[in-house]
Amino acid sequence: MKKQMLIFILLPIFVVYIGCQILLSIIENPMITGIALAFQSAITILGVISIIYQMKRGHEINELDFFIKLKSSLLNDTQDMELLKKLQHQYECCEKDIQIENIEIIRYLAFFDSVYLALHKKVISLEILDETLSYYFFIAVHNEKIQDLELIKYAKYYKDIYLLYDIWFNYRKNNNKEIMNIENALSIKCEDYDTLVKIK
Repeated sequence: MKKQMLIFILLPIFVVYIGCQILLSIIENPMITGIALAFQSAITILGVISIIYQMKRGHEINELDFFIKLKSSLLNDTQDMELLKKLQHQYECCEKDIQIENIEIIRYLAFFDSVYLALHKKVISLEILDETLSYYFFIAVHNEKIQDLELIKYAKYYKDIYLLYDIWFNYRKNNNKEIMNIENALSIKCEDYDTLVKIK
């Protein structure tokens, strides 16, 4: 019964998601594309919320299974992987600039909104997240272009990202783990950092 309920909730979400993918592949109108991408981001977060709710309701939380599904949702997302390739190329080739759009950043960071939600609800531990997702997180949040276009410019809209960042950054620092591009730490670059990381 619980599995049927989960399928009932997630199936419409999946159908709408696929519909957005089809629209993106056949329509070149920038406004429609932007709306479809933003809608996909909202669907991703809604899907994670649904999974968390169902797992908590049924007392069937399996941290490893949840983590596998969470990571797969990132790696199987074509647009997010395209942005990641750009970030990797810039990092490895030490290029000064990178051509990315705001909507790409918004989509990518929306995934980590879901990560913070899962961590905050204690569905998954930071230790497990850190083992395999730290690279994907810090290569983005410590990227100057992403900071300039979204993270710092519109900082107040990314409170959950800042909360996740503060927890994660301090975890790696306290455990003597390397932090890529640490010179671009948000605690240094963002003037409102201390205010943003205070949980109200």
